[in-house]
Amino acid sequence: MPVFEAQSYMGSSFTLEIDNDFLEIYDHNLGRTVTNDAERVVERVAQYLKECNQDISQFKIVYQDSMGVWDAMTVRDGKFSGFIGLGALDEEHAKRLYDQKATAS
Repeated sequence: MPVFEAQSYMGSSFTLEIDNDFLEIYDHNLGRTVTNDAERVVERVAQYLKECNQDISQFKIVYQDSMGVWDAMTVRDGKFSGFIGLGALDEEHAKRLYDQKATAS
């Protein structure tokens, strides 16, 4: 169930869902892609979570890009810090891969 919808013609449009310790971001393919607008996406999600008395650093972030592939974003000090290439075809597989890569690091 979506908890946050971001609509923008200047930036990216996306839906955010929260599943336990994961944030799932779905790219709407309108405006900039979530991948190309990652800094602003993380900033908008962080602001939303702050309004809900939550901290983005408590979550792991997976996102579906404009091609339908699932990858991950990393956050440091509340700001976007990079990508983790997962290449998953669905969010459940992406979350498993995320946890495997985090354990291997």
